[in-house]
Amino acid sequence: ASPVFGFSVSRVLSPYFAVRGNAAFGKLRGNDAAYSNPAWRKSRTLNFSTPVTELSAQLVWNPFGNNSNELGMRLTPYLFAGAGAGFLSIARDYSKMDTTVFSSGTKAQTGLRQDAAIVPPRSLFALPAGAGLSFYLGPRWSLNYELAFRYAFSDYLDGFSNVANPARKDFYHSHTVGLVYRFGGGSNAGSDKLGCPPLKY
Repeated sequence: ASPVFGFSVSRVLSPYFAVRGNAAFGKLRGNDAAYSNPAWRKSRTLNFSTPVTELSAQLVWNPFGNNSNELGMRLTPYLFAGAGAGFLSIARDYSKMDTTVFSSGTKAQTGLRQDAAIVPPRSLFALPAGAGLSFYLGPRWSLNYELAFRYAFSDYLDGFSNVANPARKDFYHSHTVGLVYRFGGGSNAGSDKLGCPPLKY
């Protein structure tokens, strides 16, 4: 796992719905050698890493209608989904593959040659979706926790496809903890119209 930093700006539309723009900055990486099951992964030994900058727009649904703590519920769940783009710089390495296990005539070597001829994408379309919990500290401040999945519409997020399973697209997920400050409106709970979480990590 790698740390993620980000921020978002939200507009409350109603007690149930809000829209937000989100920016996240992090790193993805993976290494076959870190897994002992199935055993052949230590022989294949593919690995990659890439920084990721993700920009997205999301719709947030609060099923209890407590977007600005209208109900006085200090702990409130919510769901979100949207669309965005990820910007990458993929570094892949297949130099340590054991050719005594994966010889030149195997499907893995054939797929690897195909993958090596393809330049990994510099950007991709993604659909982020997930769930979160808000804990209201007061009329303007709250903490939140989110679990988000991103479906990437590409099988080259890690720089490889044919050497593995080209029938399945890649995805990734993140866990974030955020501090939220609400601008605008009065000081009473439920009066704010704009929520702006400036920091997530």
